Amino acid sequence: MTHPCRSQVAREFDRLASVYARCRTGRSEREGREFADWLGLRSDEVVLDAACGPGTLAGIMARRSARAFALDISPRMLELARGSDRQGQIPLTMGDIEALPYADGTFDLVTCTYAFANFRQPAKVLRELARVTRPEGRIAIIDVVAPANPKRRLRLNQIEARRSHLDTHIASRAQFVKLFESAGLVVLRSACHFCRQSVRQWLERSPARIGQPARIREALLKFVDGTRAAPQSGRRTSGYFVSYTTQWFVLLKHP
Repeated sequence: MTHPCRSQVAREFDRLASVYARCRTGRSEREGREFADWLGLRSDEVVLDAACGPGTLAGIMARRSARAFALDISPRMLELARGSDRQGQIPLTMGDIEALPYADGTFDLVTCTYAFANFRQPAKVLRELARVTRPEGRIAIIDVVAPANPKRRLRLNQIEARRSHLDTHIASRAQFVKLFESAGLVVLRSACHFCRQSVRQWLERSPARIGQPARIREALLKFVDGTRAAPQSGRRTSGYFVSYTTQWFVLLKHP
């Protein structure tokens, strides 16, 4: 990631930090707990949550593991993470996931959730995650996946491009697996989950402060809010939702 790109991403996610703070939900906490259970997280493991955002998963792992670390490119996101870490258990680091400031083989487990769509060099990121993971350690990822059908996948990414001015690319499961293989990683296991989110939250969390994406976003927000408030068959509407699919992956270094 070049320095201007890194700075742009940091600025955008600084701005989004206030939205994440407002939109924190029980669903995020529940997903984090379920993910930790699914991973079989042990209390003696040293773990890193890379691109940690507001620190939800890092906090859950800190309460369950001997030592948890967290890293993010956004100072404001790290402030949120620090605020939720009431006991000061988590060493928080501002840094670039493409050049992690940790020695080789530091961690038993490295996690990264909902971040790969914004990485310009995802293979480089994976190699860095693998570098700081111990030889018998695990890398665990949660991310939204695009449909396998190329036309539907293209359409999804066109929609994503219109709500954001950062480079965004959502990969299919098969594309993720190829990416893992290119970084010398193999899938130990995976799970598919179907989710939904309100259109308002989906739009608010998009990095679109200025320009056409912002105008499209604001127009859609006005439409959604107006429709929600408008009477329909004598009752108010309950709002609009977007549906999406996520994949949970556990990866190992290739023997």
